[in-house]
Amino acid sequence: MQATSSPAAAPSDSASASQSGVKIISWNVAGLKSLTQVLKRHQPELNSYSAPASPASPSPPSLCPSSAPPLEKYFTHHTSPSHPTTIIALQEVKIQLPNLKSTVGPAADIAFKFTETWSCFFSPCKKSDQLGFNGVATYVKSTPSLPGSVISADASPLKDPELDSLGRCLLTDHSEFVLFNIYAPCASGASGGIKRRFHDRLRERINDYRKNGRKVVLVGDFNVSHKAVDTHPLYRSVDLKLVLSEKVKEGEDRWVADVKKLWREVVGRVVETGEVVQQTTTNSKTGEKHEKWRLRCRPLGSDISHVMLFTPEKDRDNCENLHNQFSLSPLGPCHVDMMVDLIKNVAGIEWDEAALTELFDWKRNPEFFLSKHMKKFSKWMDALTEDDGMVDTFRAMHPDAEGRFTCFNQYTNRRYENEGARIDYILIDGSLKGNFAGVEEGEGLSCGNEKAIPAVVEDRGAYADTFEAATAAATFSGAFVAAPFNGAGMGSSQPPAKAIVDQFEKSRSGIIYTPPMFSDHLAVVAKLYFQERAEERSLASDKATKACQPHKTQKSLTGFFSSGANKGSAFSSIGEAGGVSKKKRSPIAATVGLGGSSGGKRGLPSSSQSSSNIFKSSTIPQASKKPKKQDFFNAMKAKKSKI
Repeated sequence: MQATSSPAAAPSDSASASQSGVKIISWNVAGLKSLTQVLKRHQPELNSYSAPASPASPSPPSLCPSSAPPLEKYFTHHTSPSHPTTIIALQEVKIQLPNLKSTVGPAADIAFKFTETWSCFFSPCKKSDQLGFNGVATYVKSTPSLPGSVISADASPLKDPELDSLGRCLLTDHSEFVLFNIYAPCASGASGGIKRRFHDRLRERINDYRKNGRKVVLVGDFNVSHKAVDTHPLYRSVDLKLVLSEKVKEGEDRWVADVKKLWREVVGRVVETGEVVQQTTTNSKTGEKHEKWRLRCRPLGSDISHVMLFTPEKDRDNCENLHNQFSLSPLGPCHVDMMVDLIKNVAGIEWDEAALTELFDWKRNPEFFLSKHMKKFSKWMDALTEDDGMVDTFRAMHPDAEGRFTCFNQYTNRRYENEGARIDYILIDGSLKGNFAGVEEGEGLSCGNEKAIPAVVEDRGAYADTFEAATAAATFSGAFVAAPFNGAGMGSSQPPAKAIVDQFEKSRSGIIYTPPMFSDHLAVVAKLYFQERAEERSLASDKATKACQPHKTQKSLTGFFSSGANKGSAFSSIGEAGGVSKKKRSPIAATVGLGGSSGGKRGLPSSSQSSSNIFKSSTIPQASKKPKKQDFFNAMKAKKSKI
């Protein structure tokens, strides 16, 4: 069975009395190499974790051997006996194709060494001017007899050469469903057009599979906040044209009344007197000076010559574009933080806490938020969930949760204020609602260091939905602290081991609060249940599937000279060759229990390695380290004599 240009028909399942769990985790890791390095630094804390026993498994499940690569051990910590199949979809892995074929160095740890327990599938970026960026990968721990194991894969599922070359979409066929793992383009600059193309083509391909009777799971970094509740109040957009279309009403929120009275004058003053000037900023910790650019204008009703607006920018063009935006569309949509800045600095009115509370409570005036400007991309989410009937698994589990974001600007330490957006999702077809576990007994949203918070003990359910609880989860009740701006980075403050291993707590639902030093994104999680298979379904050996596993196209020297290396695939036992076989499941296979994982972007205030150099150090030994030819051939002769 192949996931090629047209979707395959859904395989038929024989009904079975028992069901088997599938755990799906999606995470933007901001570079697998960087994540692996962070995991190595935190091995003592990660090794201190031991999986708890459960009613289904009185003894704690065994974890990886100490010799296993850090990434494998980390993934295994996220598995659970109750869900034998674990699918971990990663975005922004930033690995180039040649590195995936390496059998030595960091890439080997990432892609090659633990494929006997985890099947790995990759779609790296192949666009010449973006190599080392983007990239998605899907790891699966399962067996051919279990629901959710992979039977085929496709790294070019959009069937658009340009879009597929970006390494932003990977399809894996799990028999019971097909899974699209995506890293959608952002909307800034020229990429806005690419984003619309990507969205439109992805939806077309999803519908192609549905027309052939397939059930679809869509996961990844969508780079879209769907609803106002999915964005921090400061980052929401206000539809000013709609606000200004009505006269001031008695008893309405103060911010609404002030905007109606003053906005036209405020924006007019910015357009008439605004100018971009250079500004020198000084790092308070290091004393280092930086030349930046900032927009300024003359305020209303004041003798002050000018006031500075917004934050300094490195690029003058950014400030010029901002000024042009107000000139071209003075009543256009405006972010809340910018609106607050302009009312304060140009009009001289600083809203008090009561006024800001009204502004931040989007439910008071829902029609004013998420304007058409923002909806040019969020409308795509509307089409998926409303027109196509897909289910946002997080919102289905936690419809009233506030402040639950998955991405933060860590260069400005925004996670520690819980200022972020929910842009990472797991969507499932409506036809899979019967398979969706929802919030299982004993599960709930993380509330940080819960033993230290009385509200959790008193009424956990009500507290978990609050913004306060979400902030506690983002910082583990203050255990994760903001990184200094002196170049020391996040490693300068060491959180307790409990804060790091709390992410493995099996009672967490919806969002996995991975530590901030792991990634600027949090992982998201959902669980499905399917009837057990009556027959095994192994991995196909078609061209598209093989292209997703470039790490298997080059054997290591040990593998090449090992016994049986020339007789078949070293991984044939897990269905890596020979097409889609359908074998009667054995009694032993029926008792196998496996598990799953998660992951996170390390945006540091200090300088960081360029993503284009993510594997700059060659995996080929340097000339000075090469063994002598005679030693090399003697070693090979000795190896062959043992076969």
